[in-house]
Amino acid sequence: GKCKFCTTGRYWMCQKHDLYGFQNNVNGGMAEYMRFPPEGLVYKIPKDMPVEKALLIEPYACSKHCVDRAQITNEDFVVLSGDVVTHDSVQARWDALVQVMSSRGIRWTAVLGNHDEEHKLSRREIQAIIAGQPGAVLNPAPEDVAGACNQVIAISGSKGNDTEALLYFFDTHAYTRFKGIGKYDWVDLSQLVWYRDQSRAFTEANGGEPLSALAFFHIPLPEYLEAWNSMETNHWGTRNEKGGWPYLNSGLFTQFVEAGDVMATFAGHDHVNDYIACLYGIALAYGRGTGGATTYGDQVPGARVIVLHEGERTFDTWIRERGNDRRVDECTYPSSFENKGPGGWMRRAMARQRR
Repeated sequence: GKCKFCTTGRYWMCQKHDLYGFQNNVNGGMAEYMRFPPEGLVYKIPKDMPVEKALLIEPYACSKHCVDRAQITNEDFVVLSGDVVTHDSVQARWDALVQVMSSRGIRWTAVLGNHDEEHKLSRREIQAIIAGQPGAVLNPAPEDVAGACNQVIAISGSKGNDTEALLYFFDTHAYTRFKGIGKYDWVDLSQLVWYRDQSRAFTEANGGEPLSALAFFHIPLPEYLEAWNSMETNHWGTRNEKGGWPYLNSGLFTQFVEAGDVMATFAGHDHVNDYIACLYGIALAYGRGTGGATTYGDQVPGARVIVLHEGERTFDTWIRERGNDRRVDECTYPSSFENKGPGGWMRRAMARQRR
């Protein structure tokens, strides 16, 4: 190829790449034979390798790539932020993906994206697959809470069994069933009630003081746009696309503000947004796509790293890129988001959380 990636040897990031077998000009994915153009890159599998195993090379390679590039060890905890397996062989591909982490003793969990449910299995069936994988941490919310993989994970301190921090996980579902109200669904009332109950219980057990918490989901909240546009605090990273949040706001962010425990939220979904910005004392962040070339744009694949500080309401975060050991857009909550304007939202929000 002739794009900037091909000319530097990174052909897998080609801006004009064709995925042979399922695009209009190179179809034939279900055919017994297929003709490849002379410039195509074709890798022959060994004759003694069953086709069923060869099909899993790509998901395994993507998972290994992510673990290697993010420099993940068995002391870390991994969150897969949705749209993880987008192929009909759901069970087999989850098995291949997880093998890289389980072989290294890495604990992990996942939230589901809008594309995960498009391949034969329901969200609850995928939840069951995840729960049965080695190294997975998944204690789903009760059945009457909408969606799948909703959960809260309590993190103990290094010196005892007392809970020091919380990780909340929410299913942001897929597509709205209401015509004329955008494309994507929103968090259900049952999830808001479940979160408030969980947050209240942990706060009461901690003597009335909210614990430090992070929240993870796939589809970003509508407040992500307001945070990016805010002139009152700093933001880090890039916004390269409009953003695919729901048109209706069901109030999850408001619940976070009122409960006072969540310091930051982390989303996936938008392929080439990787920014982190602050709104009313809560940081709203994206990760970074970890696969090969994105559907659009030319961001280098990577992962977001988050380091919580024990006993403090703060964390460090940055993007780890493939082939780059530098900490990209490194920042610290809350000090990196100091107030810039007359409103004083950051100062007032932090003061309210301390009270």
